Amino acid sequence: MRKKTVLTIVLFLVVGILSINLPAQNRYYYKMDNIKAEHYINASRVEVQNNNLRLASIYAQKAVQANSWSKKAWANYNDIVKRMVAQGEVEDFNAPVVNTPKNTTPPAQANTPVPDDGGSQFEGC
Repeated sequence: MRKKTVLTIVLFLVVGILSINLPAQNRYYYKMDNIKAEHYINASRVEVQNNNLRLASIYAQKAVQANSWSKKAWANYNDIVKRMVAQGEVEDFNAPVVNTPKNTTPPAQANTPVPDDGGSQFEGC
């Protein structure tokens, strides 16, 4: 009887220690620093005003890294990338551009009956 109680107490202590330690290991992955993100957003906006888009994009990336859940940080980064594309500062990665032909078939009309040749059958839902 005494062995069971000692074993139960030890088991509860081990489970308690593990449950405290596990969330601490993942804390780095979920770290969000709003102050640092706001600082980098402001720094990137200053560089946009100075027309230094390369440095502004670096600051914007750091803002997203500081708080990847911030909509303001992502909107700032998106704005800077759009400005870089408009000014031709984004490099082309030699991706082929494929021009797809337009669909020349007329759209199906709602009242047009579908011919039944007797051989087609649909399965499923």
